Amino acid sequence: MKHKAPFIKIFCDSKKNYYIYDVNTNKLVKANRIVKDIIDLIYSYSKEDIIDSFRDKYNPNVIAQAVDEIYSYINKHGLFLQNRPSRIQFGLSREEIKEKLMREVKGITLNVTNNCNLACKYCPICGDNANTKIDHIKSMEKDVALTAVDFFFRHSERVRGEEKIISFYGGEPLLNMDVIRACVEHIKIKYNEYYKNIHFVISTNGTLLDDDIVSYLVDNKIGLQISLDGPEHVHNENRLFKNGTGSFETVIRNLERIQKNFKDYYYNHIIFKAVIAPPYDLLGTDNFFFGSSRHRIFNSDQIEVAFNYVFTYRTNYLKHYKISEISKRFKEQQGIVFNDFINKLIEREIVKPSLGKKLMSNMLYKIYKRKYDIKMPENWIFNSFCVPGGLKPFIDEEGKIGICESTGSAMSIGDIYNGYYIDKIIGLIEQVMRICNEKCRNCWAIRFCNICFTWLIYNDEIDKNKMNQMCRNLKRTMINAFLWYLYILEKKPKALEILFDSKHIRMEGECL
Repeated sequence: MKHKAPFIKIFCDSKKNYYIYDVNTNKLVKANRIVKDIIDLIYSYSKEDIIDSFRDKYNPNVIAQAVDEIYSYINKHGLFLQNRPSRIQFGLSREEIKEKLMREVKGITLNVTNNCNLACKYCPICGDNANTKIDHIKSMEKDVALTAVDFFFRHSERVRGEEKIISFYGGEPLLNMDVIRACVEHIKIKYNEYYKNIHFVISTNGTLLDDDIVSYLVDNKIGLQISLDGPEHVHNENRLFKNGTGSFETVIRNLERIQKNFKDYYYNHIIFKAVIAPPYDLLGTDNFFFGSSRHRIFNSDQIEVAFNYVFTYRTNYLKHYKISEISKRFKEQQGIVFNDFINKLIEREIVKPSLGKKLMSNMLYKIYKRKYDIKMPENWIFNSFCVPGGLKPFIDEEGKIGICESTGSAMSIGDIYNGYYIDKIIGLIEQVMRICNEKCRNCWAIRFCNICFTWLIYNDEIDKNKMNQMCRNLKRTMINAFLWYLYILEKKPKALEILFDSKHIRMEGECL
């Protein structure tokens, strides 16, 4: 069915300056209020009908001029077309999917235990505020872990010479260090010719890094992803031992010892992951990691810190907070760190790492590097969808296979003894594609969407409400990113070229 309205998104800034994102050309144009009001009717009504409909609000001659301008942009520049994808489809055939799963798996995540020595408030499994508790504590046995490793190498036959990642996850994986050691030594012996291409990574809360463990990690160049949310009062708000005391001091003490004794390892094999969560202190977090008084363990711009916003879908995490108050606080502080980054970007040639830069750069980069005038295809393929279990499958303590680390054991798609459940995986893909055809073909954010199976899966089922929340978050983020992008172009057109080290900058369309 042909849509009558242009495939566009209209939005405005705080000063009521209106803009149109044109999905078909992937361009942004500035519009006046009249164009904003009439453009959705441009295919449904004649010029005379549009003038009659708005003559009480605007001068008829001005309306006529606006209609003619829109017609001109349609006919001469291909803007404001109605074209939408006719179909959303997965990018691979059944046989190609099967081939990926059988021979091209790129990595694996072993959930070596669901036990943890912390009780983080925002944890969806272990925290006091979680609405889904694990019914029993279980750690992966050595034979299960080694069988999982063998499963991985069997299913990565075609890509064995490429670099691959084996991750150890939990709970707190260091509680099962014996199994981690066993996996590493098993690979050294049985798959020695590929060992140099394997990157081992442990996701840890950082509280159990004693001298014995650290020495083994250093000797084997095993990377660490350490959870550290910010300064002490921020970190200890959520990341607590089971007795209710904060874990910050323990983590920092361990990190300072590693930094002192193993400098090369510290700066080259450790990254940090921080969760931005209520009650929010983005300014304190920014200063802790990047500011003039940043903590001594972050004394180099070489250290990598990744940030994620807490995801509270179907948990009780927010019950202790007054939503209106923390939302206001978050928006105010986010505005400050974003403004600080943007102002420095406009004023200076080089912008040092900051929280604002970390949170904004990815979306600004997507907007800046987008391609123009790429025809909207009849069949749209989301590149963000992987083959479930085909990139870096998640193996739980019993050997069941999950899609990835992000979905964890929320949906089982196989086991290491019997292999992938191909029919279930194909059925999942088909079901998700049906949902995407219902929801995505007419979505203005389709070119920027990073939808994946994580958006839809909750407790071994497809959850459309979860997808809806993720969609709302993405669209809100995109509008804000568009506004910041346009503001930067207005103030310093070369700023993004400098930021992303590009050779040229593409200017936007003319004003309407």
